[in-house]
Amino acid sequence: MQKIQPTFMKHLIGTLHIKKLLSTEETCIIKNLIDFIKQSKWNNYPETETDIQVSKNTFFRSRKIKRKMRYLTKKCTAWRSTEIVEEVENKCYPKMGSELDNDEEINRNQVVHTLFITLEAYLDAYSVQSVQETLGNLNEQLLHNETDVMIYNFLPNLSSYSVSEQFIKKYRSIYQMLKELVLLLQEIKNGEDLPDVLKVFEKIDLLM
Repeated sequence: MQKIQPTFMKHLIGTLHIKKLLSTEETCIIKNLIDFIKQSKWNNYPETETDIQVSKNTFFRSRKIKRKMRYLTKKCTAWRSTEIVEEVENKCYPKMGSELDNDEEINRNQVVHTLFITLEAYLDAYSVQSVQETLGNLNEQLLHNETDVMIYNFLPNLSSYSVSEQFIKKYRSIYQMLKELVLLLQEIKNGEDLPDVLKVFEKIDLLM
């Protein structure tokens, strides 16, 4: 699942997996993770000796393409190749079917890894880290712009942006839930009750 791109699609597919794994109708990954931790749901799944392997740089970064039609034509031609099709077929992702119906085949590392991948993809899809940095820079500039001239030069840049009420509500909700998740993880960590299987979330900067 780590290879699925773009990250918004990865998040959607991960959410489908999580709904099946946790037997829940909740679609918000952060809420699912908070509930998973509060209810100690990892205890519902058998342990495994293998460690969770987190791939590095799994996110696709867009690049600027000058000749779009030429680029797309080449891609379409390449996909017609039999060798490419066979290679893709060998890398198909499992369906939401029989493999997830048997609880004995699911261990706690698989569940936590799916939660981790989905959360990471969700944060990247909504550019949460970037938005946080932008807001931080704007607040810092407002605090340090002491002269009228600096404020005058700064405000026109702010007025060139506009956001919808839905946008504000979405990110406010994300940050509120992230705050709750961070506090929950810190509380467990400070009490030295953080299980090893959850330490994988320390790899996400926003949670530290």
